[in-house]
Amino acid sequence: MTAYNTNLASEFYVLSMLHRLGCDASLSLGNKKSVDIVLVREAGDVVTIDVKGLAGTTSWPVDNVKKKADGHFLVFVSFLGKIGDHNVSPEVYIASTSV
Repeated sequence: MTAYNTNLASEFYVLSMLHRLGCDASLSLGNKKSVDIVLVREAGDVVTIDVKGLAGTTSWPVDNVKKKADGHFLVFVSFLGKIGDHNVSPEVYIASTSV
């Protein structure tokens, strides 16, 4: 599995969970981006999310993280070295990038 596939799996995992919670969220497509998911809470109120995926358990890829305004979050998804085992749920951590 490539790093690109791991990142896509992570982004779709987060997007799936948001939709399961009833959120209105969309995936932002592109190779070089800092916003992976846009979540609309109500008209004019959006949250942006940058997802960082990891097939293993260490070395989070955060080389393109920049401080953002309020309403931007980082979501770290670790597949714990078992990305191919569909019975294992990943660990997920959420951090705000606002000051």
